[in-house]
Amino acid sequence: MFIKYIFLFLLIPLVILGVTLTQNSNIPQNPTSNVQSSVEPLLTNDPTPQADNKTYLQTLLSKGLTKEEAQVLVFHKIKQTYLTKPSNTPYWQASPAAQPMINTLAQARQIRTAVLTEFGEAARDNPLFNAVFYPLDYEADFLSSEDQIALFEKMTEQQANQAKLLAEGLDPAKLPPSDPTEVLSKQAAYEWKLRKSFLAQQLRASEVSFTEQSFRQSYALLAPIYEFNQSSPILNGSDVNTAINGLERLLGVEDAIRVQAALDPRFTQFKALAHKHSLSPDQVITAFGIVLQAENALMQAHDLMASDEDRAVEMMNQATQERDNNLASFIGKETAEQLITTYETPASEGMEAIFNLNR
Repeated sequence: MFIKYIFLFLLIPLVILGVTLTQNSNIPQNPTSNVQSSVEPLLTNDPTPQADNKTYLQTLLSKGLTKEEAQVLVFHKIKQTYLTKPSNTPYWQASPAAQPMINTLAQARQIRTAVLTEFGEAARDNPLFNAVFYPLDYEADFLSSEDQIALFEKMTEQQANQAKLLAEGLDPAKLPPSDPTEVLSKQAAYEWKLRKSFLAQQLRASEVSFTEQSFRQSYALLAPIYEFNQSSPILNGSDVNTAINGLERLLGVEDAIRVQAALDPRFTQFKALAHKHSLSPDQVITAFGIVLQAENALMQAHDLMASDEDRAVEMMNQATQERDNNLASFIGKETAEQLITTYETPASEGMEAIFNLNR
């Protein structure tokens, strides 16, 4: 009797595991009792890659399981074969800091190859294997399977390089700039940046009520300025001014200012000081717009410096004078002077000055 209870006690975890896998597969279970009772002894955790998955699959099918139910168990077996368990790692030996990322890449490739070998190319479109062929589907379902796999591997490699530098006491920021989307097609990279880039994030943070179309158009106007790389053409003040004018036509002047404010790190300290002077949100945007207008004029003047220095200096003086006068007439001379000084101060120093004002 004692031996009987011990046997039942050992059998319970296998029954629970078999039921859990069947439920998680979202596949209707076979209602016949003989099929249900056949699942437990067929669920294998054999970690040997040499095990014959095709024979295992046929055995499952011969026991009355549906094709989908059998695939769930074979897939479980494949994962058990290649996923490294922490308990199996030599804890007494040092391992490279990047080893977990390296393991992740190797395991993903092995599982993907094994699934394709067992189930063929049709497996790519089988929801059961979605996580294998669409590793970034949760955050990038707009990308194809090939693009998701390529991007996942590139991002994991970058993480491994960063971990290696950290372990060596070096700053990961010293790594050469690398764009993970370089492994994608041009259109796929563009769609990724529309959702994940700094420019896209700041557009969403600007408090402008975009439509999908106006968001994409705004991104297209500003990408040459904010999404540049080593191969990008060198922009001048005229290029920036053209983009801003296009943004104003698309969104209106005030929303265009809000977008520029979200993209300008100096706006944080400008806004903090403006609130200190009890300016309303609309007044802050208008005041910042006056400053931005002068900035655009200064950039255009700078472009002239090499060819016509006298004219450039004249334009600079005119731009700053108009800014000072317009801002003073709008919010008062003293407040205007403080805001201009804050705007022209590096961000860290400007925020420290505002903190001291609040003390």
